[in-house]
Amino acid sequence: MIGRERMTVASQRLIAERTYELTLSGRLVQEMRQPGQFVHVKAAATADPLLRRPLSLCHIDRERGQCTIIYRQEGKGTALLAQKQPGDVVDVLGPLGNGFPLEAAPAG
Repeated sequence: MIGRERMTVASQRLIAERTYELTLSGRLVQEMRQPGQFVHVKAAATADPLLRRPLSLCHIDRERGQCTIIYRQEGKGTALLAQKQPGDVVDVLGPLGNGFPLEAAPAG
């Protein structure tokens, strides 16, 4: 079920040049089911930038209620997202996408 939540930034760290690992906490994690799904993240509380950023889910930890996203800072929206600190909140819409079962993928 697609939902919308103001999720809390649990952690954010630079893992490579302009590439960040963002971990979010919230109840919406319980709806995240399969690899290949993604979320739409609103980078700022204002209307600028207007559009949400579609970001793929990297890891889902339902026990801790956290999901991890890896993204690259390229434009204004991801630059604003890169400034988020633990405890900040971001508006998240998701999970989106059809995903796919890993068991169905052939070995190798």
